[in-house]
Amino acid sequence: MRGYFQKTHRSVIAFCVDAVVIISVYYLITAVLWGTGLLSKLVVIPLAMALAANRWMAIGILSHDAYHYTFHRNKKVNDFFGHLTALFIMNDFKDARRAHLAHHQHLFGEGDLDARVAHEMVRLGLNNWKLWWISPLYMLRHAKRILAIYENEPKGLWGSMRPYMMQVSLLLGLGAIDWRLGLIHFGIVYLAMAFHLARSFLEHCHMPEGVKTRSYYGGHPLLNWTLYAHNIGYHDLHHNFPGIPWYNLAKAHKDGLKSTKSARHHQSGAAHADETVESLFIGGRSARAIARRFPFVPKSPAA
Repeated sequence: MRGYFQKTHRSVIAFCVDAVVIISVYYLITAVLWGTGLLSKLVVIPLAMALAANRWMAIGILSHDAYHYTFHRNKKVNDFFGHLTALFIMNDFKDARRAHLAHHQHLFGEGDLDARVAHEMVRLGLNNWKLWWISPLYMLRHAKRILAIYENEPKGLWGSMRPYMMQVSLLLGLGAIDWRLGLIHFGIVYLAMAFHLARSFLEHCHMPEGVKTRSYYGGHPLLNWTLYAHNIGYHDLHHNFPGIPWYNLAKAHKDGLKSTKSARHHQSGAAHADETVESLFIGGRSARAIARRFPFVPKSPAA
């Protein structure tokens, strides 16, 4: 079992790959904007934005491993990339780590701040199509209520604005080059945040009675690279063994790794929903079918 917990440089490599993809897509978008006709723009730019948003979300997901000190075996490297990757999803790394570790320790208890925020948003009407498309707007509209739940330490004006400065700088810089680039960047970040929030809400909300976590993963590695980036879909296994880095979760799942009552971090509960995603659009186990089945038919916001 010890091999599952081994930490390597793979998270750093994954960050670099995702960053190169994003930069390449932005270069492609710029070339299309400045050098092609309307039809090419209408076809290429939406597809390029979807890819960039997906990898933007993927980099944000890497911060999740840094919360658990599994991004890198060197703590300074782990925390450096934790701060950096958290900026992609506009999180303060220290606050997000504190809340996320409390989520693991107090799953569905009073101390589970993430679950309290998610269920509050559901109570306020964040379900159905809204869950996928306007979750960032809901979070912004109810920011005061959310901050009251998290009770983060005061940081002053600069400290409060710091998680957003990278996005503001990119928006202004790209907008100065070409206002269309600024608008496209805003759309990419919005899409990344919308799907990141929807994914995180679905891991614990709209669950059948007695179920605490939901796992979903692709039957093909490409699906796990795109839909559930960096194996984030092996959610129940992660709750049982949060010390396993993301790149070892698929192997641990394939090998049938199971937790026991004596497992140090076993907090996932007795039951979970487990979905295998075989394709993007076709069939009962497609991403589309699963997305429709869970968030669009909410039964109860809490387990």
